[in-house]
Amino acid sequence: MNSAERPGRLPLGPVLILLGLSLLWGGNMAAIKIAARDVAPVFQAGVRSAVAAGCLWVWMRVVGLSVFPSRAALGHGVVVGALFGLEFGAIYLGLNYTFASRAYVFLYTQPFFTALGAHFWLGNDPMDRRKALGLVLAFAGVVVLFGKDWGEVTLRTLPGDLLLLSAGALWAATTLYIKRYLTAVAVPLQTLFYQVGFSAPLLFLLSALLEPAPV
Repeated sequence: MNSAERPGRLPLGPVLILLGLSLLWGGNMAAIKIAARDVAPVFQAGVRSAVAAGCLWVWMRVVGLSVFPSRAALGHGVVVGALFGLEFGAIYLGLNYTFASRAYVFLYTQPFFTALGAHFWLGNDPMDRRKALGLVLAFAGVVVLFGKDWGEVTLRTLPGDLLLLSAGALWAATTLYIKRYLTAVAVPLQTLFYQVGFSAPLLFLLSALLEPAPV
């Protein structure tokens, strides 16, 4: 196995990209709660996915990239879109019932679910003691960082906490599914389009069922 195939080693470029994305995502929870004063949260998520899908579709047309290169890509795309939609539905709905600072802690249990899923489902990314220790330390850091702002723990926040925890598990499931099935049949731009494109109608449906009419 060459160095590029070793799951434990990542090149610096992708690591820096992920760190930059984490900085951009840092204010998402607070922004969602602020916007929820005027627009139903899950409806927000549906609009977000629909607009993103439209932009991606236009870009793929410009660069001459096929939206569905194969029937396999279409089928797997529907699955990841559904997982993505359920994940963001849980995030946006859960923020109605819990604090933004607590939401980060529960959502970012995702690495635990991903690491466990990769160990049992992917086969080529086993969990070892170093990875387990790293995950525990990383999660402990998040708890310490946001712990002082958690607010009072009550039954009122429990539904939101559970929804955000579920979102973390769904995020992991989406990541693992893409890794196992979509990386061989679709490029990242197509995969992203499937996530936002197929999640949009699901999110609008969830909004219609669970939320008041959008403003």
